[in-house]
Amino acid sequence: MNCFRSPATRCLFALAVLALFARSSPAATIGDPQHPADLQAALSDAYRAGDRDITISPGTYVLPATSKDTIFLDRWREATTAWRSPATA
Repeated sequence: MNCFRSPATRCLFALAVLALFARSSPAATIGDPQHPADLQAALSDAYRAGDRDITISPGTYVLPATSKDTIFLDRWREATTAWRSPATA
């Protein structure tokens, strides 16, 4: 019995293989609006752990006022950061 005989079975198998390999880089969701000062450390930790698709959890982050940049992403390569609005979370 050939389980790949039907076109539907072949299509489902191909989709399953694509799903396994579709995610080209590790992903992470980070951040907690209750602890906004920890956002930089969470971003850096996720990047160091190998995550390259980083989503910031929804919420309002009131970052401490400084006389310099608050969030540093220098030397990051092939990484994406994003946020989700509460309406889409």
